Amino acid sequence: MPKTVKIDKLIKEYTATPKDKAEYEQGKARLMAAYKFMKAREDAGLTQRELATALGKKLDISLT
Repeated sequence: MPKTVKIDKLIKEYTATPKDKAEYEQGKARLMAAYKFMKAREDAGLTQRELATALGKKLDISLT
């Protein structure tokens, strides 16, 4: 059975240097901003396509 590791321990290991910590914090901030944006869109009852149209943009989703 695989050993489980607590997320706090992994974060501590992978953010040992100031550079790594800064990159982690930047990624965390981007992820939180994306989540808040998605949540606001959903709370407004808009699909991604509807939001793109309202902003005058074309929704471009490529699965390849």
